[in-house]
Amino acid sequence: VEHELGMDHFSDGELVPVPINQEDQAFVLLTFSYVVLRGLERLGVQLDDHDRDSYVHLWNVIGHIMGVQHELMPKHYTEAASLFHALKQRLAGPSEEGKLLMAAMMDWTNRLVPRPLRKLNLAAELVVHFIGPESAAMLGIEQRGLRWLRHRLFTLPVEGYEALKPAGLAWNPLAVVMESL
Repeated sequence: VEHELGMDHFSDGELVPVPINQEDQAFVLLTFSYVVLRGLERLGVQLDDHDRDSYVHLWNVIGHIMGVQHELMPKHYTEAASLFHALKQRLAGPSEEGKLLMAAMMDWTNRLVPRPLRKLNLAAELVVHFIGPESAAMLGIEQRGLRWLRHRLFTLPVEGYEALKPAGLAWNPLAVVMESL
């Protein structure tokens, strides 16, 4: 494994790899499993328990290869949700690196939006929609001035459609917009 990861040069004793905290690894693993599934659900994608649990298991296999301790890998989706929120309370917080990375990602995303709509900063609205205002604030996305109004103009049509759509209809306007982008 060391050779495949490019770590075989550590065996000569010059450099010693620094281990990564197990909780940090588990939290990152959950962002690729639980958080992705939660985002799909917020887009209107309907997944059954078997699909959710299978996806969490897939990422647990990757976690095993990464060296995450078995005790920190959830057995199913609901356990993943619980563990994610517990670790988030313990580990998540603002950082300059996180804010810079988010700003770069939002700048790139906003460049994909048609020019007349760029000033609306739809990327920020999507981040708030998917991860919530508290987590978005940790990443440097603050509620300021007219931003609340822009956010409501963004979310009201989505929420209104969800409230009024016929039962069983899987079509989601936000998903259509995201596919276009």
